[in-house]
Amino acid sequence: MTLLVGSNGCGLAPKTFKSIRHPAPLVRAQSVGLSERVPERQALPALVARLDDTDPVVRLAAHQELKRRTGQDFGYVPWDDPEPRAQAVLRWKTWLDDRLGGGATVTRRGRRLASPQSTPTSTRISLPPPPALPSAQQ
Repeated sequence: MTLLVGSNGCGLAPKTFKSIRHPAPLVRAQSVGLSERVPERQALPALVARLDDTDPVVRLAAHQELKRRTGQDFGYVPWDDPEPRAQAVLRWKTWLDDRLGGGATVTRRGRRLASPQSTPTSTRISLPPPPALPSAQQ
């Protein structure tokens, strides 16, 4: 007796980069590789957000893809203790904010808090120096 089993591949294989938010870590890790089809303004914030993922394989995949796309590293080590990882993630987020022109603040879930068109991230006002006081005449 011959038994033929047909399969179209793994049912968990991601089809789009949006699967980076999938509940299964394997799918999130595999979807990182699909970022090349996504514009930088969308891909980089999502990849930086995955540096905080609970799964070290997802963190590794996101970091490798960020290094490939940007040439940056910022001392991030996916399997490091939480505190050094958090410091490196902060460096990534700061760099990303500068690169995308501000307003690309990334939350843990990879969503933007603000965009440059909606609200400014900060405002600096430069004031002229105060006028010199006349010297006291005696």
